[in-house]
Amino acid sequence: TQVQTVVEMFLKFLILCPLYLIGGIYLTWMLSPALAVPFIGVIPLMAVAAVVIYKFATPLYDKMQKQLDKLNLLFREGVTGVRVIRAFAKENKDFKKYEDANRDYTKTSITAGTIMSVFVPLVTMIINIATLGIVWIGGSAAAKSGIEVGSIIAAISYGVQILMGFTLLTNVI
Repeated sequence: TQVQTVVEMFLKFLILCPLYLIGGIYLTWMLSPALAVPFIGVIPLMAVAAVVIYKFATPLYDKMQKQLDKLNLLFREGVTGVRVIRAFAKENKDFKKYEDANRDYTKTSITAGTIMSVFVPLVTMIINIATLGIVWIGGSAAAKSGIEVGSIIAAISYGVQILMGFTLLTNVI
């Protein structure tokens, strides 16, 4: 059933996301503790960004749901009361009510979408800053023959894994 599918997907993401996140940091730590420091440093920053963005977006999505309910109600009233509307020549008035409700819904939807569209680029930028830190730390260590270039590349690959885990986790929550 659909409920089972939703529960299965929710649990799958809820289990896989922390594994990606923690696993990526752990594997980077096993390569070199110094290379894991940038990731450990940016995780709280990404969490704060997620909380702030969702704090602004969640009320808008609640408002959108109410506005969508209103749109459906107006549409249903229009469909079921077509004869009455025509008999009393209220077509223009009802169309105007529906148009206004639709405009309000559109504005709220665009605002919520704009706020949410900031999230992925922001998290990607934060991970790229961590990657820059890894290249800087790893480059210094490689210059001193303290670490191999392959370890730096592996740490950057784990960064992509961490990014994917965090992004999926925030989408589930």
